[in-house]
Amino acid sequence: MFMTDEIPYPFRQSTDFLYLCGFQEPDSVLIMESIPDRPLPAHKTTLLVPKRDAHRELWDGPRSGIEGAVDFLGMDNAYNNTDLNDYLLKLSDRKEVVLWYDFLKPTHPEFHNKIMQNLIQPLRKHGSVNTIKTLEESMHQMRITKSPAEQSLMRKSTSIASQAFINVMKYSKPLINESDLYARIDYECRVRGAEILAYPPVVAGGNRANTLHYINNNQIVKPDDLILMDAGCEYHGYASDITRTWPVSGRFTLPQRTLYEIVLDVQLRCLKMCEVPGVTLDQIYNAMLKMLGEHLHALGILPKKFDDREVRKVMIM
Repeated sequence: MFMTDEIPYPFRQSTDFLYLCGFQEPDSVLIMESIPDRPLPAHKTTLLVPKRDAHRELWDGPRSGIEGAVDFLGMDNAYNNTDLNDYLLKLSDRKEVVLWYDFLKPTHPEFHNKIMQNLIQPLRKHGSVNTIKTLEESMHQMRITKSPAEQSLMRKSTSIASQAFINVMKYSKPLINESDLYARIDYECRVRGAEILAYPPVVAGGNRANTLHYINNNQIVKPDDLILMDAGCEYHGYASDITRTWPVSGRFTLPQRTLYEIVLDVQLRCLKMCEVPGVTLDQIYNAMLKMLGEHLHALGILPKKFDDREVRKVMIM
């Protein structure tokens, strides 16, 4: 996709596609096929990739091409993506097909149209497709369990973001612009090896922190304000997500410190709950609401007459 003329948007690979094959180039198609007379998980992989093009590579950088898909990724077969129609038509001659494809949430409109016209519609016409299943739920169930390599990448992503936050806190000063802090967290993450920020960060001074998805990040932070930053980075496809609040001056006012310590106490108690086998995220969330309500009752911020239901209602507003 292009912003205008020849100026492209930064490309980010589909997460599920990246998980399955590790290929980072756009306009690519992965086809995984079971092998007749062999039980799963035996399968054949085919990757269709952008064709090598010296002129385009001068503008956009080198492409892996067919050879790279086989040599570096270990694909069984590779073709240029211009061959997609022919490949799909060959597949459409199959009998008794079970097809897994996210046709309800296609990530590439052009390829989706080709898949519908040259594979799914012919299979339906011939009565060859037994069923079409979406991949999303199965993929996400697979991705819940992380391999040791994935765990290492997640720790690295979190470590990068954590150190970046510390340095941004040190860099903060009264009357700084939120955009300066935005640029700083981006820099601190990238200089440690992150490819990009994981999402548009929230960098909110003062009352702007009450806007849940404030991403303008362009106002001056007053001397007595707190800064709320919600940011993370992406490291080889694995994201971190951290939210912290600190005084731009380096020192809390008494009310700020009181509320900060309340939130810290609740966080530490919730982390303890994470260590208890069988405790669910819903249970931790509900306990968090209850603990915050108790603290706010004790401070007199919430009326004593509020019962648990009313406290919960206030907490989730």
